[in-house]
Amino acid sequence: IRPSPTRGDVGFDGIWLPLAAPVRDVAVRVGDDAVAGISAEMADDTLKVGLSTPVTRDSVEVRFSARLLRNPTFMDAVLAHSGQPGVTQTVKPAQRVGDDALAVFLPDLAGSDDVIANLSSGVGVVTPNGDGLNDALILTFDLLRVDVVPEVEIFDIGGRLVRRLEGGGGSEQMVRWDGRDNSGAAAAPGLYLCRIVVRAGVGTRTATEVIHVAY
Repeated sequence: IRPSPTRGDVGFDGIWLPLAAPVRDVAVRVGDDAVAGISAEMADDTLKVGLSTPVTRDSVEVRFSARLLRNPTFMDAVLAHSGQPGVTQTVKPAQRVGDDALAVFLPDLAGSDDVIANLSSGVGVVTPNGDGLNDALILTFDLLRVDVVPEVEIFDIGGRLVRRLEGGGGSEQMVRWDGRDNSGAAAAPGLYLCRIVVRAGVGTRTATEVIHVAY
């Protein structure tokens, strides 16, 4: 970011980046110097970076690692000042090249028709006996390129539906199964299949995970 200050400009000490993705390793350089004591938090799907001292003239570089789930992802940065809440300034590219100047493209994602990614069932075992240990199974996965509510179905090894659950909105999904069937009874010990169903404009996509119920 290279500011172009005008007379009386107080600069900025906040940089906001809308990112619906996990972010880590945030670092900032002002001019040629690394900046210590920055703050970085995710709020409302926005990475908010705070500086201890406002910047008025020097260039600013923000580096971070993120797992992007949408292609393209737009880096629509906004500048803010802690002393002027509610007042922001949009960052514009120095050289505009069509509508893609602020976009990050993911070649691997563009060439794939995957919708469900990074599926994990943790330890893969649920023991619904109320002892506080593995009483629920936490299923996590990411949705790519779609904004729908996924369905999660639990089947026993014979193919009978045991429980139907529903995910939430957003790219990062977390679904909890308490080891009980649709009537509220504890599921019998054994192997089960957890199937994720995503119905979107690109068609219906599914993913399956084997899980265990044990006592």
